[in-house]
Amino acid sequence: MRKGIITFAAALTLSAAAHADLKLVQQTSMGGDLGKRVQKDGGAPKTPTVTMYYKGNRTRTESGGRVTIFDGQRMLMLNPEKKTYQIIPKDAASKAVNPMLAMMDIKADVSVKPTGKTQTIQGKKAQQYLMTMTIKLGMKNTAAKDAPKAAKDAPKGDVPQIPPITSKTELWTAEFPGLTLSGAAMSQAMPAGAASMPFVKDMTDKMKSVKGIPLQTTMTQDMMGQQMTVTMKTTTLSEAPLPDSLFAAPAGYKQVPYVAPSMPMMPGRG
Repeated sequence: MRKGIITFAAALTLSAAAHADLKLVQQTSMGGDLGKRVQKDGGAPKTPTVTMYYKGNRTRTESGGRVTIFDGQRMLMLNPEKKTYQIIPKDAASKAVNPMLAMMDIKADVSVKPTGKTQTIQGKKAQQYLMTMTIKLGMKNTAAKDAPKAAKDAPKGDVPQIPPITSKTELWTAEFPGLTLSGAAMSQAMPAGAASMPFVKDMTDKMKSVKGIPLQTTMTQDMMGQQMTVTMKTTTLSEAPLPDSLFAAPAGYKQVPYVAPSMPMMPGRG
């Protein structure tokens, strides 16, 4: 009898771990010359709040009135104001490529490594990972495709050269039994066309080695001679049960056709 009770208790514990839930409230701040310029709106600095929900391999992100859900298979974008939602197609990367991306030649070197450092964040032991990335940007010489001989004879200066972008990201993650940060969710969340680029696949594959959920992230990026630092810190952490309804389109919402978001211009280019 006693053995049966212990076995039953163990089963309940494993079941609870398999369905662990997590809610994080994070504050975002920006630094550096470029970061300060982006963060200010009419002279007033902003510190956006991001709320993250996790349940198994499902996620929900709320930020600035925008809601994004990964239900374990699909990525949904909700518009609470209009009570509509879009389902991002799995082939969005290949069918909705941003025209600007299609014209660019992009190469990158990505590295993701644990540092062995730890700290306590909101009562949880977090370990540090360091991701470094150098992105080399160039414009494809379309003349080479349309007129090979003309392209061969054309001056090299005809193909614009863009300074490389370098970034360093410090990730502090903590492990929560039963929670997984889905690689599918990461690739689906990329801007249209980005997930199909080789360096993005390389990055998402290497990010799979990161164990746990990010509780604090600091990214420092140098772009065209300007620096931007983006920091996200967890201010509230809750492991209370979350309803399944958080990870689905609400009742009464109408599905509308998916429209690929436009790619923002580079700083200094508009």
